[in-house]
Amino acid sequence: MGKKNKIVVFSWIAFFSVIALILSGCMLWGYYSDYRAEKALEKEFSQMRSNAVTVEAGAAVEGTGASKDLKEERTAEEMRSFYNKMKEQNEDYVCWLTVKDTGIDYPVLQRDNSFYLNHNFKMEESRHGSVFADENCNADGQILLLHGHHMKDGTMFGGLKQYKDKDWRKTHREIVLEFADGQREYRIFAAALVDLTEEGSFAFEDIPETEEAMGLYMEGLEDAAFWFDEDAVSEEAAVLVLSTCEYGSADQRLLVAAVRRE
Repeated sequence: MGKKNKIVVFSWIAFFSVIALILSGCMLWGYYSDYRAEKALEKEFSQMRSNAVTVEAGAAVEGTGASKDLKEERTAEEMRSFYNKMKEQNEDYVCWLTVKDTGIDYPVLQRDNSFYLNHNFKMEESRHGSVFADENCNADGQILLLHGHHMKDGTMFGGLKQYKDKDWRKTHREIVLEFADGQREYRIFAAALVDLTEEGSFAFEDIPETEEAMGLYMEGLEDAAFWFDEDAVSEEAAVLVLSTCEYGSADQRLLVAAVRRE
């Protein structure tokens, strides 16, 4: 290769390298902007919730709405008021989700299964998306399936990865959903990894509509689970399932399931 040809080749390499660097910078800036917007939303929600909650012992609560160490005393009026405020801002609002000590402390929305993959609570485009209920669920059904992204910055359902740790699961089994008419408490009893490309994999998105289908659903969950506490769940129980992507592959899902406590 002549000297002139080498100069041309190196010039093209340098050109494409600069383009790649610019594109990478734009992507990082976009991600950072979404992260800042998400944190601003969390702060806004925290202020709204703190205006409608009384915390025992008069201690300050860090983070978003949920207390890490203290029990929240929320009256029926406070819960209705907060629900109405959220509903006014977004008609798709369903309830508030809290998984203690995971950073999962978010509003749950419901529309279709695509919109909130890349839109936040204010319906603005966002890589973080929102936590949303599956379009085939209803809040009073026997299975309530919630979806959320597994963000590397730890937001959304990023905290669910901690349930792969045996010691963590022993001491972190509480989930709370807050609706307009009160709180529902759940106890985590299962964690599973599902590869959507595998034939016969657990079809967790097929929401059961009959008693027989519910039994098959629970059998599928147990078969897919790497941890399952059969003593914690009964046949009649309402079950909450949290689903997020697993970084093993684009087609893997990490599921955490909890049973409602009456």
